[in-house]
Amino acid sequence: MTNQTLQLADRVRGLTAPTTFGRVLGVPPEGAVALTSGSPDVGLLPADEIADATAAVIADPVRRARALDYAARPGSLELREWIAEREGVDASRVFITNGALHAISVSLQSTVNPGDVLVVESPLYPLALSVAQLTGAAIETVPTDAHGLDVDALEAKLSAGLRPSAVYVVPDFQNPSGAVLAPERRVRLVELAERYGFVVVSDNPYATLRWAGEDIPDLDPASDRVIHANTFSKVLGPGLRVGWLVLPEWAYPGAVDIRARTDQHPSSLIQEIVAEIAARRG
Repeated sequence: MTNQTLQLADRVRGLTAPTTFGRVLGVPPEGAVALTSGSPDVGLLPADEIADATAAVIADPVRRARALDYAARPGSLELREWIAEREGVDASRVFITNGALHAISVSLQSTVNPGDVLVVESPLYPLALSVAQLTGAAIETVPTDAHGLDVDALEAKLSAGLRPSAVYVVPDFQNPSGAVLAPERRVRLVELAERYGFVVVSDNPYATLRWAGEDIPDLDPASDRVIHANTFSKVLGPGLRVGWLVLPEWAYPGAVDIRARTDQHPSSLIQEIVAEIAARRG
């Protein structure tokens, strides 16, 4: 019997908490509205519609069999086609994920190497920084102001020699600042990505929650330097764990390969339920 001490792998032991803001803020007082996370009010989620959709899927023998079997790695074709129509892309570029955080993880791990530079906004959603740590990249911050990511500051760093592999950005109602990336900045960010050769991961889960003002188009998915990450968590429920990526053609095989080595495929049952609600019932 060996006397070697049992320990975690280096990749786990080397991780550090990116922020302590949750512990500093503590538990909110009873009756307060907690603004420390992106969790929706469960009382406002469409629970009855989810229950009806689940019953419809289980009652249909064909769909029930599909819901209980293994699924394709990219995800449900019906759901991908519905998302593709909304995103204005071909369904072959849509990749279903287990929520938005999984989408961020897959996109970064398939485009960023250890030792590369990854640019993020400051302030930043802490869990996104946790995912970024797994890439082994050096993190470079760019400030966010009232109009979102300061693209002038990013361009200045690029002009000075910074060469990131990717830039992670939340364009609509950024967490935690709440800023909305101005339309002209979105255009310039894509132009910079194409000029300097980096990828922009646009994480946009809050865009559909706008209650005032005009919708602003996400970063142009026609660019082969743009990746969209999104989720049904804010409108149907975080517990469903269904999100998606819109990937450039060149990045798609890498995402599929990562999935093959990790979670295999999204939940067949939950995909059928979400497709029933979104694609079939609108």
